[in-house]
Order: sequence, then structure tokens, then C-alpha cells
Amino acid sequence: MFFNPHWILGGVDTYFYRMICWLADKGYETYLVLPKKAPIEEKFMEDVKQTGVRVMKCIERYDISDAVKPTSVKLDISADRTIYFMSARLEDYPITQRIARENPRNRFFLINYMLHVEAFLCQKVERKETSLQNYLFYQMVYKYYRHILGKSTVFIMDSICRKAFENFYQTKIDDNAVLPLGINIGEYKKNDHKRSEKFVILTICRYEFPYKGYLLGLIQQFGELCDRYDNLELQIIGWGEGEKRVCHEILQLRDDKQERIKLIGRVDYELLEDYLKEADVYVGMGTTLLDAGKMGIPAIAVDFFTEQSVSDQLLCDNAEVVARTHRVMTSELLEQVINYSDEEYEKCCYKTYLTVKERYSLDGVMERIFGYDYSKKQYRMSKLELWFHIKVTEWTLYLFHKNDNFATWVDKS
Repeated sequence: MFFNPHWILGGVDTYFYRMICWLADKGYETYLVLPKKAPIEEKFMEDVKQTGVRVMKCIERYDISDAVKPTSVKLDISADRTIYFMSARLEDYPITQRIARENPRNRFFLINYMLHVEAFLCQKVERKETSLQNYLFYQMVYKYYRHILGKSTVFIMDSICRKAFENFYQTKIDDNAVLPLGINIGEYKKNDHKRSEKFVILTICRYEFPYKGYLLGLIQQFGELCDRYDNLELQIIGWGEGEKRVCHEILQLRDDKQERIKLIGRVDYELLEDYLKEADVYVGMGTTLLDAGKMGIPAIAVDFFTEQSVSDQLLCDNAEVVARTHRVMTSELLEQVINYSDEEYEKCCYKTYLTVKERYSLDGVMERIFGYDYSKKQYRMSKLELWFHIKVTEWTLYLFHKNDNFATWVDKS
């Protein structure tokens, strides 16, 4: 069973979709729990329903306070079932807690899967940057969440999230709880990776700034690369509120450079492979990086919350799906791939495929989820604790989203 506040072509949604497909293939009964008015991509919803998943829109509206409404969380599921219930954000945790409380005839294993550093509010407050009230509140939040999460099942996506979590909550994550993104991986097809005269750079993202601000930096760097190479094309599969910002950045380039950028718009998840097949290199973060890597396409991870496009290494040399050490500008790695000989390019393709296969196989991830010992970390909140958790989370999110000075990510590299 999965809870998510929406069903769109985002990283968490597509990852849950891959898990649901895997579970359907293995014959598991699967549920997707959504708010009644959840934002939904209709085609993507059709795709997930074809797996046989049962979609339950049982929350009246997505507000953290809805978790305390008993009439909104009753599930139509037969009794005496063992249910693995996964969510990916700290603010969703009280909702899954409430659902478990209101369905006592079933045995729930609640799973918190941290897929982003912000998902578990791994933030710090500098006293000099904010009010004393906010600073003192931060101290309370830190101690409270450390107490709750210390008694709950938490999976962490990668070393970046692990470091943020351990630094903030001053606790250690067991190696068995570090669970990378999983993806279905087929056989390697060598002949799919012949370069054509036109060198295609592909990126896929929502126009969500500053979170995906790398795209703005990538456009600038692409313009600089065009001064040295006349066979480049940048394809952008993207959509969202920041579209005007993207167009503005492209218009800063010369006309001949603008013509080499293709804005493709929104593409259904099942059709992304058609575009990936035409790419010579992929730039991005998260799950789409793995979609490219499993096909043997050289891939470059970028960082979030920066309008520069900065990277560490090629995915085949550094298996992290988000860049954090900022060793180089992305354009330097692009130029490296552009200048590969045919033999070097083919080696990079195969090495990328092997890197993804060895670390991110969905079979291995799902086997670890079902093989994990949940008995020691299945904390259940009392009604008073649940109410307190909701109020603390509401206020934390308010400060986090409304006050830019309230929080900055902990990064003790």
C-alpha cells in the first residue's frame, strides 16, 4: 500500500509506479491511497490502473489536519491482512499512522522512505538569521522528530540523504536501511548506442524553480558549447509553472543557438524511452537518470536548488543520482563525452549500464523491503501524540515554506 498526495509525473510517483508494476507481476494485492482532490495526470492514472492496483481516494482534502478525521481514513479491506504501508514525506507519516489506528483488524508495517533531503525536514536554523521564536521552535522540532523517527521504520535513498539525516537528527542509520532507488533493467543492447552526426543532449524535468534550477544553468552552458561545436542539440522534456523562465533563458542566446534547443513539453512516462533512445548523453537527477542509465546512455547527475548546472562525475564513475561535491560544471563533462572516440563512447555506455544494474536493480530493492525486520521499529502514536505530531508538522511546514530564512539544508561535506 502506498500513500502519496498526488499522482503526477514526478520522481516519487514514477518510483511508486515501478514498485506497483513489480508487485503486480509477482501477484501481490496492491493499493494506492490518495486524497480525494489529489492532483492527477489522467494518462498516468490509466497506466497504473492497468496494473490492477486498487486506487483509494479516501482523504477528504490534502491537509495535514485531515489525518485526525476518523471518517476519512476507513479502508475497505478484509480483516487480518498484513499491510506494508509506504509514504515518502514526513508530513504524510501522521496520515499513515491514523489509517493504521482506524483499521485495527489489519497488521500494518509503516515505512518512511526518504527520497529527498527535504522530505524529512533535515534542516537547521541559524539563530542570527531568524527570530528567537523560530530558533527555539526549531530546537523543539529537532528533539521531537528525533524521538519519533528513532522508533519508526525509516529507509534512506542514498549517502546524501543519509548524511543529511544523521547530521540533523544526530543518529545513526543502519546500513540495511540504506535503500537505493530501484528500476527494472533489461539486457544490454550494444547496437543501440551508435552516435549520429547530430549530438543530442537530453534532459527531463518539471519547471520547478529553484529546485530544478540546474536547467537554467544548462541552457547557458549549452550556449557556450555551441561556440565550439556545431553539431549539438539540446532536447528539453519539461512542463510546469516556470515555463516562462525557461523561454526567457533561451531568448538570451543568439538566434542560431536558440534553434538548436527543442522544447518538447510534457511526455507520458511510458513514451520517454523513445526520446532516450535518440539521446547521446543525459543530464538530470533522480529516477530519470536511472531510466537513461539502464539503457546504457552516458548520464550526468546535477545538483538541486542552484541555478548553475554543477556535477561531480559521470554516472558510470559515481553512482549517486544527485551531485553534491560540485567538482565541475556540467559542460565540462558534456565536452568530455562529446570528444570520446567511438571506442571510448561504447565503453562508457556499457559501464553506465553495469553501474545501474549492479546498484539499482528493482528486484534487489523489493527483496530487501520484504526481508527487513520491522518488528523492532513499529511505533504507534497515541491519539494525543498524533494530535501533537500534526500540530508540530503544520507549524514546521508553515515556517519552512513561508520564511526563506527559517531553514537551510545541512551539508557538512
